[in-house]
Amino acid sequence: MNPIIIGGVHFSYHEKNHLRSDEGNRLLGQIDFTQSTITTEKKIADETRRKVILHEVLHGIFEQAGLREEEAIKNAGEEVLIDILAYGFLNVLRTNPDLIRFLQETTEGVQ
Repeated sequence: MNPIIIGGVHFSYHEKNHLRSDEGNRLLGQIDFTQSTITTEKKIADETRRKVILHEVLHGIFEQAGLREEEAIKNAGEEVLIDILAYGFLNVLRTNPDLIRFLQETTEGVQ
């Protein structure tokens, strides 16, 4: 699954025990744009990990589109946001076959 490519930027993927924000809050996942990394909490279920990785990828798509601040996201408008996600996610689908296979896997009992 390494690297995860978002908008041409290669992010390395890691798992870490006791993942925390800079403020000390417990996190399930984090994307670091300065280090080009995506990290998830090591001790989570695979189904949760899939959702968390996708969540962080979507943050990456917004970052690549220049939507870093909450106010910019609010002002962008629904159609602009949908276009950003559509083009960004299409690019992620095309450039990350291993990630897509991982996201498509099912956990026993989960549809």
